[in-house]
Amino acid sequence: MLSYCTCAYSEDSRIPSLVAEVSDGTERQKISAAVALWSLAANADNKIAIAQAGGIPPLVALVRDGTDDQKKYAAVALRDLAANGDNQIIIAKAGGIPPLVALVRDGTDEQKQNAAAALERLAGYDDNQIIIAKAGGIPPLVALVRDGTDDQKKYAAVALWSLAANADNKIAIAQAGGIPPLVALVHDGNAAQKWNAGYALKVLSLNANNKILIFAEKAGISSLLADHGLSSEVAAAVSWFRTAGADTLRDVIEAGLQADFVESLGFGKNSLLLLLPVSVRSFFGGLPPIKRGKLLRALQRMGAQEDVRMPKDDL
Repeated sequence: MLSYCTCAYSEDSRIPSLVAEVSDGTERQKISAAVALWSLAANADNKIAIAQAGGIPPLVALVRDGTDDQKKYAAVALRDLAANGDNQIIIAKAGGIPPLVALVRDGTDEQKQNAAAALERLAGYDDNQIIIAKAGGIPPLVALVRDGTDDQKKYAAVALWSLAANADNKIAIAQAGGIPPLVALVHDGNAAQKWNAGYALKVLSLNANNKILIFAEKAGISSLLADHGLSSEVAAAVSWFRTAGADTLRDVIEAGLQADFVESLGFGKNSLLLLLPVSVRSFFGGLPPIKRGKLLRALQRMGAQEDVRMPKDDL
């Protein structure tokens, strides 16, 4: 059984020898040294000292090529070291991101958790957000949010939150199927999971298409959108009203739909309501007369009535 102190030391004199053991020690020594460096990395000065002593490359090597225990402890050591901004760059330059992604995808439960937490911190540096995505990090993080343990879900959600700061990653996360499990986590997760997933969705919603996917998922109509090939904001609005069967704005909100979605429809010059008559004429044509009339009345009662009316022949 390993024995080590969990206390934090200031610029501990053992760091050089521990780095040497991680690099060139026996299999057992490598584990013990990685555990010790993890413990020492709780201290801000030690984070710097470990990096200056060359401790990051051998830890990366353990994550890549070590035994299961070596990978587990090296990953958690890198996680704590990555709390330092300069170390985020050093870890990436040492090639640390691809093996961490591999652990998230194929590791044991503890390895996945530690690697996801490390990637979350590494994603605090803008360039690393791109590197993580290019290394294939988004799909396995999405898988953890969907199917992982409680801690895996928590760390994977905040990792996606950090990665979503990049515009291309917003799209990649949606394409990897990240929105449904994040919405599910907001609904059913624990407090930390809900917080992380909620902020991830908030950042993802800055992309217009993602915003509609998020709203559709919240309303439980994402399959309806897919079945009809509808992905635009206009189509989402129509599908939303159709599903809710709402006659008034109050009914829409009381049906459980998000108020901010209703507000996003707007009533101004660029209102989606003003676009509905032209953009979804063919969709209207496929609705039963009763539903069609009900939907049209709902839109009329929401405002700008002269813009949402359509001649009978067009229906």
